[in-house]
Amino acid sequence: MIFKKKVKYYNSIDEIPIWNYWKFSETDDFKYLVICDDYSRQVKFKESKALKAWDNMTSQYIDFFGVNNTYKEILMLNREIILNEYIWEARREPISKVYAREAKKQLESLENNLINSNPQDQVFYIEKEMGFRVDIKQMSVKEFYSYVSNINKYSKEIKKQNNGKKT
Repeated sequence: MIFKKKVKYYNSIDEIPIWNYWKFSETDDFKYLVICDDYSRQVKFKESKALKAWDNMTSQYIDFFGVNNTYKEILMLNREIILNEYIWEARREPISKVYAREAKKQLESLENNLINSNPQDQVFYIEKEMGFRVDIKQMSVKEFYSYVSNINKYSKEIKKQNNGKKT
């Protein structure tokens, strides 16, 4: 009798390593959502189960950390583009075409800045501020972004205190 090894998926931001999270975000390859020792080999999975796991983790991330300002800005720009394109189609108002084009440029610029941001910079700041090495293949998404969030809060508090002092 041959036993098939059951495929297990990361289902929580408490368990998925930040490395897997980044690799999936970068490549859209579901194999990074499978609990596995070697991703260089072929990894078998069911796309529907992997997608469900990703949806769970995305919901958990938003529930725990909220929606950041960049994401809100992306949503607002998309809304502005759709609205102005609708106005152009419905009423042929020339200004709406200009507004849609400008919103598209802003959206493209914002997305390019996101693509060019380097996750390793965040690792560097955590290591620098916390005084320990970060193993991105071990540290969970929740733990990693909790450090990032707390370092950002601490940094804002220091800036606020320094702005209150007269030099």
